[in-house]
Amino acid sequence: GVLPTSYGAVGVTETQFALMGSLLLGATFGPEVVQTFGSKLVWSPFSADLIPRGIAICQGWGVFCGTIAAMCFFKTAKHVATKKRCEFATAISELIPMALINILFFCWSPEVLATAPRLISLSTGLVMFYFTAQMILYSMAGMPFPTRQLTLLPYSLLVAASWLLPEETEMLRMGILALASGLGVCIGTYLLQAIGEMKGKLGIYVFSLRKSATRRVRTEAGA
Repeated sequence: GVLPTSYGAVGVTETQFALMGSLLLGATFGPEVVQTFGSKLVWSPFSADLIPRGIAICQGWGVFCGTIAAMCFFKTAKHVATKKRCEFATAISELIPMALINILFFCWSPEVLATAPRLISLSTGLVMFYFTAQMILYSMAGMPFPTRQLTLLPYSLLVAASWLLPEETEMLRMGILALASGLGVCIGTYLLQAIGEMKGKLGIYVFSLRKSATRRVRTEAGA
């Protein structure tokens, strides 16, 4: 399969390293220094008034990620468009789950979002990671990506409940926590199963240079 995840030297890995590096710096200097650094008012081309530096950095980060994503999207679309029209439609349909989770993320009620911002961000990030892991594996295997993603159902129900039951913030918070915990178990099980299948298929070990018995037999037979 084809899965362009970079534009030139900048791609998913470099972007993730940048995020991890910023988190490491924040942990090194502590919350007080981060708060002081992020709260200073600065100018931004996206705001009429001065805004906190932290918000300005988030705006720049959003523009950067949006630009890279757009480039990768058109790069992939151009590649798929050279094939059959039905394959282009299939490729677009595979983006539906990720588009839905992005839309749903902005549909939480403000009251619930203010109550559990970290839990909501964690749950959303886990869903996105789950979709990304599947997309990578299915692309490597040359298999169609399943557009029916059941993890969207409980997430959608919680988003709807945030508007229907705005006073039940504690109950909703527990529901979001249960969703995050369930997603963690689901993702862990999926990854372990995928790793096991790849180990058996390729005859390799994960995180080890040792050869499996199956691969050793094949190597000796070839010799």
